[in-house]
Amino acid sequence: MYLTLVPAYGRDYKSKAEIQKDLDAGKDFIIAQYGHPYDGKPANAESLRQSGVKTVNIRYKQQRSIGVFKVPGASSLSSNPVFSGNPGIDAGSAVVGAGGVILFAWLLGKIFKGL
Repeated sequence: MYLTLVPAYGRDYKSKAEIQKDLDAGKDFIIAQYGHPYDGKPANAESLRQSGVKTVNIRYKQQRSIGVFKVPGASSLSSNPVFSGNPGIDAGSAVVGAGGVILFAWLLGKIFKGL
């Protein structure tokens, strides 16, 4: 799962090298992933690494460009989900699962309304 981040605290970048330098230095970025449980919250390389995130998309040049970056120190063998709170479900599955439950409840209502 890719996670999209934007620079925090009013920072902006003109190059990917500047972003990688700050990502390596542990500076904060803001999670900008619609539907993600931590959308709008700060994250840095350490918190991303602890959550099992290996790769992130980061917007720069006034959010008109996007680059793909490897999280420093992220192990390729990590199996932790992305900020999910449940070790067996990643954030994307949780959103789809919730939608499936709502759809199922709606279908049951339609079925029983006809009885």
